[in-house]
Amino acid sequence: HGETTLIYVTQDGGITWEQAEIPEAGNHQHAIVTCAVAISSTTYCIGYRYWGVYDGAFYLTEDCGKTWTRLSPEVAIPGEITANMRYAEAVAVNYMGDRLQVQVSCKTTVFPPWSIEVKLESADLGKTWSVVEIREKETDAE
Repeated sequence: HGETTLIYVTQDGGITWEQAEIPEAGNHQHAIVTCAVAISSTTYCIGYRYWGVYDGAFYLTEDCGKTWTRLSPEVAIPGEITANMRYAEAVAVNYMGDRLQVQVSCKTTVFPPWSIEVKLESADLGKTWSVVEIREKETDAE
């Protein structure tokens, strides 16, 4: 918390490691990696949570971390959720066969606070997204 994020990648099962470039999010003082998945030996996806910033972010690399692309699954989240959203957090990322799945936790501004968990899916590595599931649950006040 409050320190620079460093990302290391391996292509040989963990025998050797190389420091990757960090996505734009890693340059924020309060950005924390919350989830990650290896899609192939060169393609990875990571998710961030920004403390004090109302945004959750996923980044994808297809060249072992030399360059990163910000993914925007939140564009598929219905407007009635985002209109009352206090912040979003990248909670989970998985690669299932040929589909990238991400879970975003949206904390609402209504009282009592609610967390809306939205699972999204992409068949084209994050270019387009569809909502798979939406679940609501009451949360502790923050």
